[in-house]
Amino acid sequence: MNHSLSLWIRQHAMLHPNRVALTAPERTLTYRQLHERADRAAALLSGELQLTKGDRLAIYVVNCLEWFEVVTAAARLGVVVVPLNVRLTVPELQYQVRDSGCTALVAGQEFWAGVPALVAGTSIQRVLTIAAPSTPDAAPASIPGVSSLAYEQAMAAAPAVPPADAAEDGDPLFIVYTSGTTGKPKGAILTHSNMLYNALNNCVGLGLTAEDTTLTILPLFHVGGIGLFALPTLYTGGRVVVPRKFDPAESLRLIEQERVTVTMVVPTIMTALVQALRQMNPRPDLSSSRGFISGGAPCPAELNEAARELGLSFGQGMGMTESAPTLFLQPEMMFMRDIARGSHIGRPGTIGKPSLFCDVKLLDEEGRDIPPGEVGEICLRGGNVFAGYWNLPEATAKSFTPDGFFRSGDLARADADGYYTIMGRKKEMLISGGENVYPLEVESVLNDHPAVAEVAVVGVPDARWGEVPGAAVVLHPGATTTIAELTAFCRSRLAGYKSPKHWLILPELPRTAIGKVIKPELVARFTAGK
Repeated sequence: MNHSLSLWIRQHAMLHPNRVALTAPERTLTYRQLHERADRAAALLSGELQLTKGDRLAIYVVNCLEWFEVVTAAARLGVVVVPLNVRLTVPELQYQVRDSGCTALVAGQEFWAGVPALVAGTSIQRVLTIAAPSTPDAAPASIPGVSSLAYEQAMAAAPAVPPADAAEDGDPLFIVYTSGTTGKPKGAILTHSNMLYNALNNCVGLGLTAEDTTLTILPLFHVGGIGLFALPTLYTGGRVVVPRKFDPAESLRLIEQERVTVTMVVPTIMTALVQALRQMNPRPDLSSSRGFISGGAPCPAELNEAARELGLSFGQGMGMTESAPTLFLQPEMMFMRDIARGSHIGRPGTIGKPSLFCDVKLLDEEGRDIPPGEVGEICLRGGNVFAGYWNLPEATAKSFTPDGFFRSGDLARADADGYYTIMGRKKEMLISGGENVYPLEVESVLNDHPAVAEVAVVGVPDARWGEVPGAAVVLHPGATTTIAELTAFCRSRLAGYKSPKHWLILPELPRTAIGKVIKPELVARFTAGK
């Protein structure tokens, strides 16, 4: 069967054609307009770009309405979309393009200069270029041996009647590459069915309806931007606001102007929003917002309190690329409309409970179930769980238990009420002198120090103990402290083996595009400098 994004848009165009689907700074699209343009884009992809079912299409753009048109068109054709991280270097992007075997590329004007180098030595034969709104007549340089087309000109020439639907629910829709912080990036295959179940998990878990307007400020090259909450909002028939880039003050103004109801953030983005809101005078009217939902990284308690003090309702969840991405949500999020402004949504410090259509259990090293209160690896099974890693059958097989549960690599503890608390990554857990040390536990303690703005704890090799904790700390502006003071602070709250033995005080932590700390880089710095 076909329950793809293309069908969602077509049905909404029939049911309520004049409802606005997408809003960008330069224009809006109703569901009818989005459907019509996606049909033309499908004709363009199958015609000029010569793409057929199963072919891979790389998309290299900032957040824009064209992204939705192209992806909806690809969904109709059964073409697989490979979103490229615009923050990566050309060699990093080439690896993903070669690994996935993309034969065509959609590139935004911001990246035209790098396209010739990007496509060199790859299987890309055709490039479709999207101009920025302010320069509609601009054209990229020609690329030897590659056919190049301007998007709007090609769309105008494309037939209005698209090819027939070709996708099935189990077919791949996206290949999204993992961050690669612990090795070569792996391409996670997300099917049409995966995206449907992710939409259902969010619609139920957040109470999303056609009356909601969400703000997409996470990048659409990342599964968080795609699935939280852009596509789920379109599934409901709601409206998605799509700024081209993240600007904290502008995002807050958009929430007021567009009456945004739900916004997905990561802690670094939420911190920027809180700081910007404190400085704005007059402050924007954010009364339309039902909540800001944070994921992607642990959220400091200090940030929770700062959001609440400013009257922002704030909650936490957890997901991953391999779960499309929604995995955990606070169950109270379903009733966000009834929660008072400035409230924490759910149980602070936890990631909530498993989503409706996802079965979760905690397992030990031997694959045995972990009782409440103990730490185990999160393992999951459900319609939102990915189909495997692209061209990596052995890695895929190792990632699943014999009964079909995906091993997430994340460690967590569940309480008696079923709320889960993340304890860190399995690969990041330290074993110091035979004792388990969970970096997140140490980070939580250090985040309570008044001088500490951010902290990341990693394992540093040690001749005597095997490894010991090392803490990289960022201080609040104007704050001062000493390593001796930080050490004493930890030792008063943690067992000696859990207290960091090595320290770095840094201006900022190294991060991925969505704000996750690159811990291998910190390990290398500790090892080189200790």
